[in-house]
Amino acid sequence: MTAVVTRVIDGDTLELADGERVRLLGIDSPERGECHFDTASARMSELVLGQSVTLTRAGEDRDRYDRLLRYVDVDGTDAGLTLIQEGLAISRYDSRDGYGYHPRQPDYVDADALTPLRTCPVEAPPVSSEAAPQAPVGENCDPNYMPCVPVYPPDINCSDITFPVRVIGSDVHRLDADGDGVGCEGNG
Repeated sequence: MTAVVTRVIDGDTLELADGERVRLLGIDSPERGECHFDTASARMSELVLGQSVTLTRAGEDRDRYDRLLRYVDVDGTDAGLTLIQEGLAISRYDSRDGYGYHPRQPDYVDADALTPLRTCPVEAPPVSSEAAPQAPVGENCDPNYMPCVPVYPPDINCSDITFPVRVIGSDVHRLDADGDGVGCEGNG
């Protein structure tokens, strides 16, 4: 079956011209709010957006969200395998983790073993010559921010820290007033 991709939802989910959604078989890419979500989504867009793709079924027809489960190939290139090879997805949802075996599983698993998943850089707060309180380090870090800010509750404000933060999840402290993904821009 061939179809035109009109929207890339993320690195492993697409929307077709007829409104049907497709979940790529055998891969898992970062979800919204996770490191490299934008990179994986952009790369998938480069590969398939606006393109006529070949959709190949192997096993189940649909997932629990009623999305088609398919391999996606464009001009002979396996889009899912490409994301694995570039470290933007992992081989998953196969016979190793309770799902059915799929024919491309051996290639996906081999590519996954040979390619390290891209990691997220750890951003440190800017170094100041003034003696100012530093960001907390350790178990009390809220996973929604980089670098570390205290876990909510209690609530903190930009005046409680001395550095800007990147919001990588939910902005529970409401530090990103303009919604651009960076909170407390005036700090540091």
